[in-house]
Amino acid sequence: MNNEIYLKIVELLVLLLISILTRYIVPLIKAKISKSQMEMFIDYVNIAVKAASQLYTKDQWQEKKEYCMKYLKNISNEKLNLTFTDEDISTLVEGVLNGLKATGELLIKE
Repeated sequence: MNNEIYLKIVELLVLLLISILTRYIVPLIKAKISKSQMEMFIDYVNIAVKAASQLYTKDQWQEKKEYCMKYLKNISNEKLNLTFTDEDISTLVEGVLNGLKATGELLIKE
């Protein structure tokens, strides 16, 4: 019973943190680039998150994140000529990951 309560509290705190980051970080990122560039980058974030979930098991979360970060830095610098901080990319990855989990679009390799 207590474990369930703690789990719910942690879950709510994570959602609150993501909401706050999304509320303040994403608008700052959007101010730096055009809408079409942002949409294209979000598409690449979706691709990276889905690919990482297929390449690595659910226990390999660090490898998944490293894969996404490396792929997205490469795409943003070479294809889109954009500069994002690691924090910017991490926030976008977390947001897309949570969105895909919520909609059931993410297939996780066991």
